[in-house]
Amino acid sequence: MKVAPEGGIDLNHDVLPDPVADYETGMSDDIKLLDSRLKGLEKMVLSLQKKLNEKSSDNEVK
Repeated sequence: MKVAPEGGIDLNHDVLPDPVADYETGMSDDIKLLDSRLKGLEKMVLSLQKKLNEKSSDNEVK
């Protein structure tokens, strides 16, 4: 424990962990993961929709 120049105790705030920054980093990582998963689901839905439309068109021609 060091004594601060003002006579108080120096708590070394510059070396303490920053829980808010850690939380923001975690949230950012979660958002990126969710965005990636959403894009994958959108591709899957569009692909299935295209197949259903093609099948529907084939049935109308018959």
